[in-house]
Amino acid sequence: METINYIIPLCRCPDNRMHGEDFPERKGSLKFILDEFLGRQTGVKLKVILIEQSVDGEYCYLDDSTLLDPSSKLDVVNIRVKHPVFNKSWLYNLAVQKAEGPHLMFSESDIFCFDNFMSNFLKHVNSNNIPWTLAWNLLCYISKNEKSLIFKERRPVPHKGNFRLQKPTPGKGSEGGIVYFHRDYFEKIGRYNEWMEGLGGIDNEILMRAKFESGVYHQYDNLIYHLWHPIVKDDAHPDQQRKKNSTITKHTSHNQKFVIDYLRKHCKSSTKMPACKVEDYGGIKK
Repeated sequence: METINYIIPLCRCPDNRMHGEDFPERKGSLKFILDEFLGRQTGVKLKVILIEQSVDGEYCYLDDSTLLDPSSKLDVVNIRVKHPVFNKSWLYNLAVQKAEGPHLMFSESDIFCFDNFMSNFLKHVNSNNIPWTLAWNLLCYISKNEKSLIFKERRPVPHKGNFRLQKPTPGKGSEGGIVYFHRDYFEKIGRYNEWMEGLGGIDNEILMRAKFESGVYHQYDNLIYHLWHPIVKDDAHPDQQRKKNSTITKHTSHNQKFVIDYLRKHCKSSTKMPACKVEDYGGIKK
């Protein structure tokens, strides 16, 4: 039975958010995803890699013993790292070091979909020899009220209702959710771009490189769901980070071959970001 590595990055909320509404909502979403989405998958061997970055030396996700149901049979690997600058690309690249086999899925702590997703998806990529793909073509946003019902009834499929829907718009920054790469192809195009800090745009940038290299933009026919959480605008200036990342994507899109060659040559060590020194980063602890 083949293994799918499902990678979820986490970051400790700063003190001004620890006791607010945001952190409990995000942790609740992660627990739901582990129990009711990933824990329900059959027909594949699933390895879940949770990697948490602390900006101040404390961890609030992976030190919680209640995060995973005691009866769960999920194979979960926990990785803890620390650095004051949040970098999701770096977390994804580090997590790949612990991956088993060629199948890599990169996702979030607020995304889920149907019970039989993994086995059907693996059959699709294997039978069609697909080296990478955006693993959805429709995203449904779950409201705060609907989320409460889903959690109460412990069901991964929401009621029918008036949901906000979104389709991918390649090149315009709306990608993400669940992204698949065969490991060889992931390395071939230079992995995630660690120049891009914070949130926003990193999936769009790597998928544009993948499209450039393959000449095709792949999408899998699948509906995924985004769980509601508060929008926090006063932490780490996310709007500024998104703008910066968007600018990087815009400039690199004009010379994809250079970017791919540069990342493959200079960014082979996953413990190093291009703009930082290796010794600035904490070691990896399993």
